Amino acid sequence: MDKKLIPSLNGIRAISILIVIFSHFKILNNFIRNNFYPALILENGALGVNIFFVISGFLITKLLIAEEEKKGQVSLKNFYIRRILRIFPAYYFLLIIYYLLQNFKLIQLSNSSWISALTYSKFLNHSLDVYSEHLWSLSVEEWFYLFWPFIFIYLPRRRLLIALIVIILVPLIRLYGYNHKIYLFEIDGLTLFQRADGLMIGCIIALFYEKSLQLSIKIFKFIKFPKLLLLIFFCFAVFLENLNIKHHLHLGIFLIPLLGSGGTITLLFIGLLILFSINDKTSWWYFFLNSKIMNYLGKLSYSLYLWQQIIIYGSLGFVSNKPYNLFFTFLLANISHYFIERPFLKLKNKF
Repeated sequence: MDKKLIPSLNGIRAISILIVIFSHFKILNNFIRNNFYPALILENGALGVNIFFVISGFLITKLLIAEEEKKGQVSLKNFYIRRILRIFPAYYFLLIIYYLLQNFKLIQLSNSSWISALTYSKFLNHSLDVYSEHLWSLSVEEWFYLFWPFIFIYLPRRRLLIALIVIILVPLIRLYGYNHKIYLFEIDGLTLFQRADGLMIGCIIALFYEKSLQLSIKIFKFIKFPKLLLLIFFCFAVFLENLNIKHHLHLGIFLIPLLGSGGTITLLFIGLLILFSINDKTSWWYFFLNSKIMNYLGKLSYSLYLWQQIIIYGSLGFVSNKPYNLFFTFLLANISHYFIERPFLKLKNKF
């Protein structure tokens, strides 16, 4: 494994993308889904995406801090060049394939959908079509990449304050959105305005990494089985969500802003999971996350996320049928990763 990589992050990415795949491909059978609630965590795509958000905030901030400590300042130009080389090639390669598929009348995207996809603003009209809907989460991250470096560089003494304000405001927006229809674009649960707290929690963990680590150590010091505690909490959050939907318990006022799979408390537990996974270097969990298969899936996660939607919902004949859809998703993800992503990743290192 590359020594420059933060340990365990690829493993956590792997878990995140597997949760998304389980969710979108509906891999669990109905018996398990209806009778074994802990398994529902494997089909909670919202939880998987939120893990990605916390990782993104954490990793980007760690990289900015490392550059600041090494060079005395952060180069915005180089930062954006690195982000472009990391994100754009595979993303726009996907859109080129979408364009070809549309010309062959295999899919149909409206002009508005194309504009939001091309400009990374998909979270503003994500529901226009099923083929590009999943790109909302990538657009959330891109807008975060657009604003956070400016805050980091030009408001260094306000980093924590701004992050805390976002973390406080976002659940309030989620709560308002739960009780009222917001008519400005689609300011719903799949937008930057209701997902930015996960990114900012990752930022705070990175900004105060040692203090966050010591706090997590103190918390887990009194718990004999911390991994079991984290698993129980995530299962409990997903269980409450499903129970609320199934029996119409009207618990959304608590679940939506705080305790559900996208709630702020759940995001804090994801942050604890990241800290624990990076630093618990003697446990089976650490070795599992850093195993070859998990490292491979983590590296492939971006391409897997890009391609799974068109394979599932595209009119592609047997390719979209089970179990072929899973095979072709991994096939296209590998092609995208090794022939599109990796050459640009090597170029990225120059910046």
